[in-house]
Formats: sequence, C-alpha cells, structure tokens
Amino acid sequence: CHNCRKFFLLQNGYDVRYCTRITPGETKRTCRQVGAHNKQADRDSKTLVQIEYENTYNRLKKRKARGKISTDEWNALVARAQEIREQAQRGFLSDFEMKKAFDKI
Repeated sequence: CHNCRKFFLLQNGYDVRYCTRITPGETKRTCRQVGAHNKQADRDSKTLVQIEYENTYNRLKKRKARGKISTDEWNALVARAQEIREQAQRGFLSDFEMKKAFDKI
C-alpha cells in the first residue's frame, strides 16, 4: 500500500495502489479514501504550466517509445519544452502563447 506501506492482496483492478484497511492515524477513512483525496489535492495544486508541460513531455515520451523519433530528437524536444515551461513560469509567455508553443512541439 502506498499509504500505510503494508502488503495486501489485489481484489479488483490491475493498478490498485491502496489497501482497504483503516489508515494509520484515522478512525474511519481507509487508505483508498485517503489516497484518492491526496491524489486529487495534488492535481488541484498544479498550475496550468505544470499540467501542459507534463502533457507535452508524456506525448514526446510516447513518440520515442513507439520509435517515431530518435533519442537525439527526443532530447532536443524535451529541452525545448523545458525552455517554454521556464519562460511561462517567469511570466514571459501568456497562457495562450505557452499552449501554442507546446502544441508546435
């Protein structure tokens, strides 16, 4: 379990990360409930720049895994995406310009 660090048997699903035991320090909520809450809180705390960068990075990673781009091309494109991310975080690019730049990659 990613929450209580104990082993558990999978019942349903293929990517279950949390058990159904009561979370340590809680009285009612299970590890699955706490894990789902924490995961949503992490998603809500991300900025638009972080979300767009992750989407672009994952898209490039899939292209590389499928053999559509070489390792050198992938490295260059990821470096370009990091530059765009840094410019957007510093305020040099608006949200629209950032999305447009990420879409070109």
